[in-house]
Order: sequence, then structure tokens, then C-alpha cells
Amino acid sequence: MLHSTPLRAEQRIYALLPASHPLATTPGIDPRDLSDDPLHLPRREDNPAIYDLILETLADHGVLAPSRAPTVDSLAAVVQEIAAGNGWTIVTSGPDQHPVPGTVAQPLAVTVRHQIHLEAIWHKGANQTAVRALISQLARAGRHSDRQLRADRPHRG
Repeated sequence: MLHSTPLRAEQRIYALLPASHPLATTPGIDPRDLSDDPLHLPRREDNPAIYDLILETLADHGVLAPSRAPTVDSLAAVVQEIAAGNGWTIVTSGPDQHPVPGTVAQPLAVTVRHQIHLEAIWHKGANQTAVRALISQLARAGRHSDRQLRADRPHRG
């Protein structure tokens, strides 16, 4: 069984770009200006909700068939690719507040149909002291107090 704790909900999304990208200093990027740059997406089978949300949002704003980057195994690998100048992806506010060297996150000029709920998810048998410490750190990083986090609840995924 899995447990989860909500961290925050967001409606604003960002383009994570190489710091050397011509639009890296442009706030409010129109996604059509990135349609020819390779977009890093998660594998649909790994995260169908996020995959569909990204493509739905881009289509709503005139990008029906974005150029696609080759799929890589993890978000860390995607960020490394972007830092090396290879493509872009869509992220929430975390990389804007805590940028990875070689990358920059600029707001996309889009309206998202749904809130994006970020949660910490862990296995029931995990070390509870470690889980609480991690959630506390995530809460501080997200500028949220521990009081704003709801009690643990079973994950419904």
C-alpha cells in the first residue's frame, strides 16, 4: 500500500530551457515560439496524466504537433540534456525557484485547464522518521509550513 501527502497545487507552468536559449530571458513565453525545439516528455505509460496534460495545454495554445526529443529514463536525465542545450520541457515552479546550473525556467504564456497537484508518495513500510524529515524539507523548499500539509492518506492512483 502507498501513502501520500499533498505538497501544493499549481496552475502556472514553466518552460525549462537551456540557459543559452534565445528565449531564456523572456518571461511569458508563447509555446508556439518553442514548437520547433525538441520537447522532452515523460513516457506516456509512466505518467499518462502529465503526458496528456502537457500535450493538451500545448494544443490549446496552437502547438498541435511539437517537435519531440528522444525519451530518456528520468527527470534528472532530462535536466542534464537541457543543461547541455538539448531541448526543453514543461515544469512547475520548483526549477524556477531552485534552478539547476545551465538551465532557466520561464513562465509559459498559457492557461492550464486543471490544477497540478504535487504530492509526496511513499510505501507504507518506509521509515516514517525519514519520510517526515523529507516532507518537512519539501514543505520548507516549497515555502509551505508543515501545518498546511494534510494527514497521510492512502494513495489513489
